[in-house]
Amino acid sequence: MDGWEEGPGVLAAELNALPLAIGTNLTLPGLNDPFVLTYYFETEFTLSASQLANLQELKLRHLIDDGAVFYLNGAEVTPRFNMNAGAVNASTVTAASIRNATYQGPFDLPTGGLVAGPNRFSAEVHQQAADGSDIVFGAKLSMTQSLDPNS
Repeated sequence: MDGWEEGPGVLAAELNALPLAIGTNLTLPGLNDPFVLTYYFETEFTLSASQLANLQELKLRHLIDDGAVFYLNGAEVTPRFNMNAGAVNASTVTAASIRNATYQGPFDLPTGGLVAGPNRFSAEVHQQAADGSDIVFGAKLSMTQSLDPNS
């Protein structure tokens, strides 16, 4: 993606142990000047027409520190993680601080906004305060499909 850095997940700046290995090291938030309160992540995935037609459910598991809002093809999907309801922007803080990120989920995601072809999963990860000491983002989408007995 143009202008975006990329690397394998988990993407993090974390000094404590995580339940999954860090794939891409980020800068510790306190070393960013100016301080970064919100981080944006996204990836594209492709569904064939057959996959979309047979899609039964889409699940999300994640590893987040401190909070996140998730999007499929630009539309917010629930559940939010550790974020209050209402509008969010780059200066929105989380509902509480997460001391150490833990693997959460799986959570059901709506499938109505998916299309045959390219799809985009996005997340904005928010810090609890301007002096946050870490940032962690990892996500796994999984889908269940029905089997077509005629194929």
